[in-house]
Amino acid sequence: MRWLALAVLASWSIGGLFFSLGPALGAQLLASTNAIVAEIGIVTLTGTAAVAQLVLGRTRPWLAASAGSLALAIGIVLIVLSTRSDSTATYLGGSIIGGAGFGLAFLGGLRALVSATPPDQRAAVMSAFYIVAYSAFSIPAVVAGLLVNDLGLDTTFEAFGSVVAVIAIVVAFAAWRTRTGFKAVGDAEAAPQLG
Repeated sequence: MRWLALAVLASWSIGGLFFSLGPALGAQLLASTNAIVAEIGIVTLTGTAAVAQLVLGRTRPWLAASAGSLALAIGIVLIVLSTRSDSTATYLGGSIIGGAGFGLAFLGGLRALVSATPPDQRAAVMSAFYIVAYSAFSIPAVVAGLLVNDLGLDTTFEAFGSVVAVIAIVVAFAAWRTRTGFKAVGDAEAAPQLG
């Protein structure tokens, strides 16, 4: 279950990176100074995340976290490739795939955590979970914002995106390995079978 912390780290880190540098990358790739046009990547990423959670929210937690993390990694790799190729289609495709992965990885990790936590400890565990989530969102965003002037937009996105993609792949495999530990689809109260 150690992968849960990595799942929230990977999914929220890409959100933080996108919210901090996404508009600049969107403006560069879409060749636009219009703020609404430049932020289409953020809208695509978060909108797809929400739709994925609504449509696939009852998926088994290990499957959502595993498939979501894999999609997150693929999406990030496409976004990173878009910085080198100046491809708007690759950027938007990566935002769609990464967004779906973001939504599923986060929801799968959250559901796995809730199902593994005794009811009398959930408040404390959920508080800690959201501390990790908001730290994963904010710290990379601040660091990327500080480094972008020295490294440049493309290099900063490539470096952070590559790290998050590797973490997401680790989460995908770790979550997959736990697949026999959870009960039926949508059973948020199902405790993992550790034996």
